[in-house]
Amino acid sequence: MTRLRKSPKTSYLLLLIVCSFLFLRHNSLVTKKESFQPRSRDETHSIAVFDSLNDSFYEYFENFHLKYDISKGRHNQRQLALFHSGKNGENPIPIVLLVGDRVQYIQTTLEKLSEAEGIQDAPIFISRTSTNQSVTELCNHFSLSHSKIVLFFPFDFEESIHPHFRLKVHWLWILYHLFESLKSHACFSHILVLEDDLIVSPDFYKTGLSLIEICKELQKKDILIYDVNLYNGRSINPTCSLNAVEISPHFESHGYLISRETFEEVWNHLDIFMSCNDGWDYSVRLFRVLGMIPRYNLQPCISRTRHIGEFGMHENPLHYKELNYAAVKISNGSKVNWKEFELLKYDTRDEELVYSTCYDPQNFSGITGPFISQKLDPSLIY
Repeated sequence: MTRLRKSPKTSYLLLLIVCSFLFLRHNSLVTKKESFQPRSRDETHSIAVFDSLNDSFYEYFENFHLKYDISKGRHNQRQLALFHSGKNGENPIPIVLLVGDRVQYIQTTLEKLSEAEGIQDAPIFISRTSTNQSVTELCNHFSLSHSKIVLFFPFDFEESIHPHFRLKVHWLWILYHLFESLKSHACFSHILVLEDDLIVSPDFYKTGLSLIEICKELQKKDILIYDVNLYNGRSINPTCSLNAVEISPHFESHGYLISRETFEEVWNHLDIFMSCNDGWDYSVRLFRVLGMIPRYNLQPCISRTRHIGEFGMHENPLHYKELNYAAVKISNGSKVNWKEFELLKYDTRDEELVYSTCYDPQNFSGITGPFISQKLDPSLIY
């Protein structure tokens, strides 16, 4: 049998076709991995933020037709790589600013944040949900810190999903990245989360650091508190000293120092956390009710933040006025001195806790955590 001989040109052409096919096949697989169509778990393996989530989480999100923006995901990877390559101090407390597109509030928040003491050396992560050009210009205008990283929340929800729930998932996403994805580079004990409609006092960051130290001092007295709330809604006609702090079961997410312990408890019980179609703060309250995290947080008696978001995601347009947000007084700039703090006694009349909207004792029967019976020492109570 006579064998056909291939010319050099033919061999080269065949090799080129094979290489082209392999290249296109590789790109197709990469694109398929980076696409996020939540129809099955197999299609989401490459999305880092979801790698360690359980099946119930995926099933939950199938109802929302979640879409993943590849370009935003790549941008975030580049920005986080820059943070990895930098020197960011020894276990700093980062500031996270969650930003939408309400330009009038964002400008005020950034202006006040830029005047705060001690933030220049803190890592600041601005996590955006919109590509609004005016917001981009504002974020570029304020330097804020030697280490400022701008990220984009890479998921889109259907308009029918309540904004409170979208914001809740935004919180979860950014906290995952900072607590888990970066822990080999920077093991944060707490993360200070701000939303884009807050005024902060000049001493808000330093006060937050002081209150973390006070939590450590209280722990020596068997008072276990994980989290710090820099907002105090009762700071309307304050008569107490700037050094006064209090224990409270109440908190609103207007300057929340969340601990690694609290986040890990949320992360380990996502099926409970994501079963509540409500806001982040309400879901955290549910964990307190179930005793999965300590019932109380520590907060300054004189607020270090003020909520200015009169127009936003409130279902009731009168909600802002009814809660008297505008009347809250904030510190004039004197931080809490953790070595000389004054701990006010706890008023049991404040014990009523606002439950999550999904809370039903029957649904959670048998679910109790180690803090379900947490009680304060009588010496701390009126």
